[in-house]
Amino acid sequence: MIHSRDEAQPIWERISSAVEMFLAAGDVGSAVDVATMPIGTFAGSRGPAALLASLVDKVAPGSAEEARIQERLSLALVIESHDAVAARAATERCLKIAVRRSDKFQESAGLMQMALMYLAEANWDEALNYGGRAAALAAESGNLQAQVRALAWKAFATGCNAAPEDHMAAAKWRNESTIAYGCTWAQRISSLPTSTPE
Repeated sequence: MIHSRDEAQPIWERISSAVEMFLAAGDVGSAVDVATMPIGTFAGSRGPAALLASLVDKVAPGSAEEARIQERLSLALVIESHDAVAARAATERCLKIAVRRSDKFQESAGLMQMALMYLAEANWDEALNYGGRAAALAAESGNLQAQVRALAWKAFATGCNAAPEDHMAAAKWRNESTIAYGCTWAQRISSLPTSTPE
C-alpha cells in the first residue's frame, strides 16, 4: 500500500527505467504494458505524465494501446500538475477510442476517469452520473478495478452532496495535500485484483 509520494517515487522510477529499457530495445508494446499497468503506485510521484505523453506518438493512433495510455495520462495530469483541461482531453480521447473499438472494458475505465474529472470540479451530480455508468459497465465487462474505483468516486460525491459544509474542503482538488489524501483513500478501498479482458 502506497501512503505518500516518498514511497511512490522510487517505485515509479523503477517502472520508468523498465519502460526506457524496452524502448531502447525497440519493444514499444512491452514499454506500454509496463507504463500502463493498472496499479496506483505512481500516485503522487513525479514523472509519469511526461513519460506517458511521450508514448502516445509511439503507438498507432486510435489503437487499444493509445486508449490505455490516455487513461493513465489523465490520472497523472490530475495528480502531478492539476491540469484539468489536459486531463479531460486525455479522458475524452480514451473514451472516443474505446467506444469506436466497442471496448467496454476500456470504456468503463474512461468513464471512471471522467467521474474523477467532475469530482475535481466539485460537480457532484455529474460525478455520480459518470461513476454510476462506469460501475455498471465495469461490472458487465469484468473490469473489477474500474468498478470499485467508480463506486469510490460515487461514495465521495454522495458524501459531498449530502453534507457540503463538511466536505467542501475535500473538494478543493487543486490543493496537493487534499489530492494526495483523496487518492490514497480511493486506493485503500480499491486495492483489489484486476481482471483482464479476454
